[in-house]
Amino acid sequence: MTDLLAKYQDVQQEAPYNEEEEKNNVRTNNRIKWEAKGDVYMKKNMTLKMVEFDKPTADKLHLFISDGEAYASIFMLLLSKLSNIDDTKYLLTLLDDLFEAAALQTTKTINLRAVLSPFYGLEKTKPDPSVPAPPFGPILKVINLNRKPIDLYVLSLGSRILSTLILHYPSGDAPKEIVEDAFHWFIELLDKDIDSDNSEAKLKQRRISLGLVGLRPLLSRNEYRGYFVGDTINGLPTLMRLSHFEERIEEVPTGVVQRKKKGGGGEEREIVPKKVPDFGQIYEAVFCIWCLSFNPDVTHKLSDPKLIFNLCHIAKRCNKVKVIRISLAVLRNLLGVGKNNEKMITYGLLSSLMMLRQKRWGDEELENDIKAIEEALERNVDDLTSWDMYKNEIEGGQLEWSPSHKSLKFWQENYLKFEEDDFYLLRSLKGILEQSDDPKVKAIACWDVGEFVRVHPGGKRICQMLDLKTPIMKHLAAQELDPSNEDLQKLSKEALTALQKLMITNWEYLQAN
Repeated sequence: MTDLLAKYQDVQQEAPYNEEEEKNNVRTNNRIKWEAKGDVYMKKNMTLKMVEFDKPTADKLHLFISDGEAYASIFMLLLSKLSNIDDTKYLLTLLDDLFEAAALQTTKTINLRAVLSPFYGLEKTKPDPSVPAPPFGPILKVINLNRKPIDLYVLSLGSRILSTLILHYPSGDAPKEIVEDAFHWFIELLDKDIDSDNSEAKLKQRRISLGLVGLRPLLSRNEYRGYFVGDTINGLPTLMRLSHFEERIEEVPTGVVQRKKKGGGGEEREIVPKKVPDFGQIYEAVFCIWCLSFNPDVTHKLSDPKLIFNLCHIAKRCNKVKVIRISLAVLRNLLGVGKNNEKMITYGLLSSLMMLRQKRWGDEELENDIKAIEEALERNVDDLTSWDMYKNEIEGGQLEWSPSHKSLKFWQENYLKFEEDDFYLLRSLKGILEQSDDPKVKAIACWDVGEFVRVHPGGKRICQMLDLKTPIMKHLAAQELDPSNEDLQKLSKEALTALQKLMITNWEYLQAN
């Protein structure tokens, strides 16, 4: 595992705001008046210690080492009891500065472990009922109370201090319940909804970035990777959502507004462009997935078709080198796991690798990943049937007009396979019709349902049992959202055609006449 100093510096450098500037501001403007706090929260000897510790000229590191247990106890007490946000920020700053200074030292008596040890020692002392179980309880309390409005500075320092305490736990792995509590907080942070006005949207972007960066150190520990994807936390869906890459940037209608055009009246559509992908967020989320991919017991959970498709899609469409590099690194780690190789071939990764191989990257590791993946997939490509490719495409939820969809021979040879696993693929097509945001994908799904009905003798009855007619009917008027959008026009047409196949007994006769 990379040493903690590297992690500390890495996290600080990637903060999505000027953290050092904020730190200087906190040091200058948020200084705690210890005598005033002492009357309420501390005994006199504690107050005197903090007055001495917080002098501008004080050698805080040496002072702490000289009486670590007392100072650690004071920090935990104050973090538990002080509710003013300015006080909390100042305490976190003192702790963060202390840990950072200790990480720079390498002597036997003064180093990071020597500073952390008194905090762990508090676990063995007589508990104070007014203080959550130290050293983790007070930090968890601070970050969990940081909600409305959320403070990015408290988020950043709090998560870094918590991760430091977890990663350097004396016996190796920190208690599972503590690690899971930390993961719960990170997942809630990443999933938290915020109003979509401009200021709040910017806050959300920064919050997610800090959350993903904060996850990195914890996911560097193999044991913790298993906790993260386990049933208690189930954090993988969150990373998959945040890593989703959609490269299409086009104008889409958001409503109809009444305006007068030059030379006459009429309706005008208000057109709003789609947002550019957040490459920083995608990179950080895929980086976390890459950390997970080093645990052999976790990789089978990373075989989700939608995840594999997204990573292949990045290799095909993304133009950001660091995003391509980390995505290919994940794919290489997932080679040979389950049916991942088949999925990568189905999603067109071989042709993407051929294009990538022609570029001069100047990055030996990236070039090695391209070569290794390509060689592995080429050994499997001849064994992949048209049915395997079709099934992988459906499971990935991103359909293309590949030959199988339009091939009568394909449908005649494979229609009975749709009955397997309790009509799993038909249910998957229904899910696509209900949940996909891509009109082209939904149009292909409508076509496939129609072809199944046309070829399978009991197709109408099966589709009626699965209630496939309802989601198809919802797309009949899709083109009305934007009459100029060809994909929406195609969706309306394929929905109508599929419904006709569901309702008409002799489709071939109708076509011929």
